[in-house]
Amino acid sequence: MDMHEIILKLSETTFAALSSVAEAEDICIGQVIRDAINRDLNRRDKAKTPVGADERLVALLRALLADDFA
Repeated sequence: MDMHEIILKLSETTFAALSSVAEAEDICIGQVIRDAINRDLNRRDKAKTPVGADERLVALLRALLADDFA
């Protein structure tokens, strides 16, 4: 698998938190970051797309409420 290198600037607090997680899981900080990115990308892929409004229902509601809105 081809890997690309990136440089991140992190606050001391974030770096310390990542270091703690990495140490607890016996992995490197880079793996913690890769795992977090992969989880986020998977979550985004699984997110449900908005369901379009049923045009027939909208038309019926529009007709029913037309006098109220007029």
